[in-house]
Formats: sequence, C-alpha cells, structure tokens
Amino acid sequence: MPYSRDRYGGIPGPLLLPLAAGQVIYGHYEETTADLQPLMSRASSISLIFLLVLTTLLNFSSLIALLLLVLVALALGYLAVSPDLGIRRVLGLSTAQRNLSVAFVVAGSLPNPNVVALVAAAEALMLVILMPVAGDFSKRARAVTAPARPHII
Repeated sequence: MPYSRDRYGGIPGPLLLPLAAGQVIYGHYEETTADLQPLMSRASSISLIFLLVLTTLLNFSSLIALLLLVLVALALGYLAVSPDLGIRRVLGLSTAQRNLSVAFVVAGSLPNPNVVALVAAAEALMLVILMPVAGDFSKRARAVTAPARPHII
C-alpha cells in the first residue's frame, strides 16, 4: 500500500506517537526503562548505521550526485571573489553545508519514504566530507597566525 498521510497521522503522527508511548511506559516502569536505556541506545545506533549502509547501497548513483553537489558547492564558495582567505574558507564551508532541517521537512511530506533516508545519508556524507576539510582549514589558519617561538640559545 502506498504511503498515506491519513493512515499514519500526517507528519506529527510518526513523531509524537512513539514519544507519547515512551513517556507513558517511563511513567509506569521507571526502573525498567533505566535498565533498558543502554540497550535501546545501542540498538538505535546500530539501526542508524544499517539505514545509512543500506541507503548507500540502494541509492549509489544518488549519493554520487550528492557528493558532486557538496564538492562543487565547497569549491564555488571557496573561489568566491573575497581576497581574504578566512572569508573564503568560511564561505566555502557554509555554501557546501545544506540546510538539512528544511530538507527533512520537505522529504517527510513527500509520498516516497526513501527520500527521508536519502536526506539522512546526505547529512552523513556532508559530515564525512566537511569535518576533515574544516579541520584542515583550522590547522592551516593556526599555522599562519601562530606566534613565533622565541629562539633559546
């Protein structure tokens, strides 16, 4: 059966129903929920990793397109007209970093639930690309602005 907003309660249904159920269970079985929390946290992390790997395998061509989008946006932002290297670095990173909260809202309203998984994979891909680039920019900026050490004879 195709995805139906009415069947699942629209966008708030999938978000609020599990939250409400969890609060009710927590209210009645506080000790049990405290014991289950580490297990559920691990299960959540494993599920997210599984989702990302499966999304990558099923949507490889889409992820290549996302990779190109992020790299081209980074390059275009970096190559902007500012002569200041610091501004170019910030502009490159901020251009490549997409507004994922808006993307999740739009993806959640679409009839294909795979779009949400693709946006989650895009978020992970952006982190994998942009975090090392930001770290490299930071190291280079510190190397340029680091004060000279006094030479001790």
